Amino acid sequence: MSLESAPAKHRLFFALWPPAALQTWLAVVAHDLQGELGGKMTRADSIHLTLVFLGDVLSTRLDEVVTIGDAVRWHRFTLTIDTCGCWAHNRIAWAAPEGTPPALTELVAELQTRVRAIGFAIDERPYAPHITLVRKASRPRRKTRMEVLEQWPVEDFALIRSQLDAQGSRYSVIRRWPCEP
Repeated sequence: MSLESAPAKHRLFFALWPPAALQTWLAVVAHDLQGELGGKMTRADSIHLTLVFLGDVLSTRLDEVVTIGDAVRWHRFTLTIDTCGCWAHNRIAWAAPEGTPPALTELVAELQTRVRAIGFAIDERPYAPHITLVRKASRPRRKTRMEVLEQWPVEDFALIRSQLDAQGSRYSVIRRWPCEP
């Protein structure tokens, strides 16, 4: 896979990319959190759940990264987005599932194993699935159960490229991989 007019490096990550209706719902949650906590909302079209962050990747390694996605076998699962909060250490307000489905844990573990096997250094902290909704919040917020929850039937994952511009990060989907039938 090549990106002809792309720079020599790509800032890449694997992610779950929600359908537009879920992004819209999460944007409403983000608006409410921003009203309570201040900060900068994530744009609705950028809302996602990161699986594995790769960082800057040379263009010459892009095919290698795509091969990782090609090799992963995983099964459909549903995420229940039912909690939200704001961490004090990084001032990020988020929404997340209260519990992590085993299929999500397995998907992340397989991606991490394959990414490490080709020499990428990735975050070693235990995986904590969350959807960043507000950055630079003015104060933390305890994790609480949301009054309205949303079911997200996860049917694919994607390789995403992040590009910085004056408005912040812009994301583009390089490739998607569906779950096993």
